[in-house]
Amino acid sequence: MPGAKFSLESVSRSERAALLDAFARDLEGYLGGRDGIGGRRRRELMAELGERVVGRSIDARQFDAFLRALFEDGVLQIQHRLLSGPAAAIRERSGFRDLQDVTVVGGYGDLHFARAAAKELIETMFRIGAMRKKEKRPLNIGIVSGGTIGVAIRAARDFRWDDQLGLDVLDLPQVRVFPLNVSLSSPDQLAGNATILAFELADKINAEVTARLESSRGGAASHGDDAGAQAYGLSAPLLVRRDRLHELDLLPQTFDVVRHTEPYRVRDRLRPARGRRSVEPGDTELDIVVTGVGELPMHAAREKGPTVDEKRGGSTFYRLAREFEFPMDEWIRSERIVGDIAYIGIRADGTPVPLRKPGDDDGSEVEYLFYTAAELPVLERMAADPEKAVILMARHLPGKYAIPALFASIAGERHRYASHLVTDEETAKQLLHY
Repeated sequence: MPGAKFSLESVSRSERAALLDAFARDLEGYLGGRDGIGGRRRRELMAELGERVVGRSIDARQFDAFLRALFEDGVLQIQHRLLSGPAAAIRERSGFRDLQDVTVVGGYGDLHFARAAAKELIETMFRIGAMRKKEKRPLNIGIVSGGTIGVAIRAARDFRWDDQLGLDVLDLPQVRVFPLNVSLSSPDQLAGNATILAFELADKINAEVTARLESSRGGAASHGDDAGAQAYGLSAPLLVRRDRLHELDLLPQTFDVVRHTEPYRVRDRLRPARGRRSVEPGDTELDIVVTGVGELPMHAAREKGPTVDEKRGGSTFYRLAREFEFPMDEWIRSERIVGDIAYIGIRADGTPVPLRKPGDDDGSEVEYLFYTAAELPVLERMAADPEKAVILMARHLPGKYAIPALFASIAGERHRYASHLVTDEETAKQLLHY
């Protein structure tokens, strides 16, 4: 129909692909020009593009739609900005000097942070994976549940590792991905569920392997025999008594994970191997752990209890403990808790503080914990090993203040649980002034 307005959504898939390809090429030329993309230049670009590809003029108001479509198709990428100054300042601060790497992302918003965190994870996988491949050993990755970890894993899925990062997935050894804790399965928690994230990361690695082998037309098949990833699942009660932990560790669905993540806990079931040294506390086959930290609610340091508006504050760890009827507000003040890492409460010096409450029979205290396949001594030993990595991801979120827990996790006087930090500009500022 003469005069009908053009819409990108109205054309066929092949026409859309041709239009976007031509638009991207023309856009590159226009951006390289002296005049940039002004209103007149937009009209010229769109009119010329339409006549060349579909035989009719395209309204310049479609320019934004084309940019959005390029982004959605993965052709146009938004580059996150890294801030070297704050990163160097953190590493130079007393207490932080043992960190192997610090990444500070400029700007605000989940997209920039997620891409930087994903890139750090992927590059760490390839760095440590190269060592494991020489040793003819698999690369073992552990994931702790959390919303921040979820956005990073999904961003890792969106990257094209070969084209965008220059990383060949066939350079990795066999990869095993383990969830390290049990999480809630409610709709608002599934996006950060460790078992689901383990599957998503393994699925991405396998998709990259398939694409790489297909593109090589069999030429790289011999190098891909040991490529790919396996995802493990973790099924256990959410809250367990410490004196029942070993019993739960021996169940089939947990044993297959714990034997790799913290073998000391199931040492009596491990078959002795010839020449194998004895398993010690804190030993692990994990090479990389990805975790966040949990914050206290804003009222926690005050003597009075929470107001109605504050009852929803605090990390998942804090809220779950309250639901299991632990006296969290009183316990935080008396034990001087500053937050949690990997669903375990910690003091300012990094000392872990167990959950306790009176037992059913004689009133003596019973210790509880949220089930985890790797307790904090494992993370602490890994953080001190230059051939391993505990990547702590922390982003600024409105209404949340995780700086005390973050500081305790990376600079605790008695314990340190992270070797790599990925954070954003606002969190870095707060951390430097804490």
